[in-house]
Amino acid sequence: MATNNAIELKDQGTAYVSTTGAFEGVDASTAGFVLTSNGTNTKPTFQAASSGSGEILSAKVTLTSAQIKSLLATPIELIAAPGADKVIMPISVYYYFVYGGTDAFTNGQIIAPLTNNAGTTTNIVEFTFPAASVIATTSAFQSSSLRSSATVLTTAPTNMINRNVIIKNTGATEITGNAANNNTLEVAMTYYVWTL
Repeated sequence: MATNNAIELKDQGTAYVSTTGAFEGVDASTAGFVLTSNGTNTKPTFQAASSGSGEILSAKVTLTSAQIKSLLATPIELIAAPGADKVIMPISVYYYFVYGGTDAFTNGQIIAPLTNNAGTTTNIVEFTFPAASVIATTSAFQSSSLRSSATVLTTAPTNMINRNVIIKNTGATEITGNAANNNTLEVAMTYYVWTL
């Protein structure tokens, strides 16, 4: 026990509170940073919180009527590309459609989260998506799906590594209708990032 009624804190024999009672503190930091060990016999410092392999993350986007009607030509990003040698591994997806009460969409298409590879897309999710007719409904709906453990997806590494996830109309033509532009669709996904 240290003198002057101070508690002596030690890690591997190195005292972080001196015997005089003065605290050997760490520097001030940025909000959201965490105190991290830097190795044996050195004081810890604040570091950016890790978002590495295994941490469950979530992303959500609310699509306007105008965005929904242009998803074939202009997909909307849901998750940014994770970085070199990293892969987005989806866990679940959730849809929440709000009918504005005026008029429905027509020419319904399936809307799905996909990876974006230089203008081409790959379905990395393998979820059960709402039917194409659902987007043309005149009432609110919600749909959720977990990734099936029995699903096996085989694709080129370039389709998966450091690719963002976009929301896209997977049909052949754009969705139309809803002249009042008051229908919306929320898409949320849980996922983790795997570092190769």
